[in-house]
Amino acid sequence: MSKIISLLKAVMSQDMNLFRYKLKKKSSKISSIMFPIFLAILVMAGIGTYAVMFAYELAPLNLTHVVLTMYILFTVVITLIEAIYKTQGILFDAKDSDLLFSLPIKKSTIFFVRIFKLLVFQYLYNLLFMLPAFAVYAYFEKPGISFYLISIIMTLLIPIIPTIISALLGSIIKTISVKFKAQKLIQVLSTIIVFIGIFFLSFKLKDIITSVVQNAMSINNTLTNIYYPAKLYIQLIQDFKIQDFLMLLAINIIPTILFIYIASINYFKVISKSKETSSSTKRKKNTQNIKTKSKIQALVSKEIKRYFSSTVYIFNTSFGIILMLVIT
Repeated sequence: MSKIISLLKAVMSQDMNLFRYKLKKKSSKISSIMFPIFLAILVMAGIGTYAVMFAYELAPLNLTHVVLTMYILFTVVITLIEAIYKTQGILFDAKDSDLLFSLPIKKSTIFFVRIFKLLVFQYLYNLLFMLPAFAVYAYFEKPGISFYLISIIMTLLIPIIPTIISALLGSIIKTISVKFKAQKLIQVLSTIIVFIGIFFLSFKLKDIITSVVQNAMSINNTLTNIYYPAKLYIQLIQDFKIQDFLMLLAINIIPTILFIYIASINYFKVISKSKETSSSTKRKKNTQNIKTKSKIQALVSKEIKRYFSSTVYIFNTSFGIILMLVIT
């Protein structure tokens, strides 16, 4: 147990930057703690504002739970998108892989720690969306203590299924492309789609709220049919039944056990194959004739590679310019 705890401390200290920011090396510990908290509060305030707008219209109709249904499904989709490319860095491309594999640690333990780290990251990410929704529902409905207990359990369960799916997709992406081209494409497209969705929602918010209020029940039924755990959660906070609670646990726990068992068999095979592929690629490059380039060609080539390696560069110089024109 002490080995697992020490391993968790070492692994969790890397690549857990939720907002992808970098402070100066001279920054104090207080700044490194307060800055992400400040960013999280800003994000939750914005998300909570949308939840209040929907709840204000739905509460008189006793349909405030529709807000929870929408936010659960939205969080699941965002988790799936986020985890697809986060899986690459945490499961397959961790910098400490060579070190850990050389130590006398069971491979199953390493795999468990990696999955645990991925889930912890998703928990932090999900709280940005679900905490405002829970708070808004509690404010409008004044529920009992059972709501808070079930919501805590649901918060722990929400990222499990999308994380499993994304890990499977991530392993496929890793097997197909060692250079992570698919990962970068997914990251860029998902970022642009999310921002387009936010601004579309902002410009059409009044019409969307009216449409949601008028069709709240049909929207709720459709969403709960798409993601059955959300339906069980809504049923539990309205009328707790032990069979629904056990079903909610089983739907999330059983796939997790099966995934860990199956994935642990192929996990290290995928990593070893990727290393073999990358090493063979390097050998081929070394055996090829060296092509000379002029200074300008070399600089342009370097900057192009750097540009396409950063999602922020691509986003700011493409969609960012269009967004600036629209806002102006």
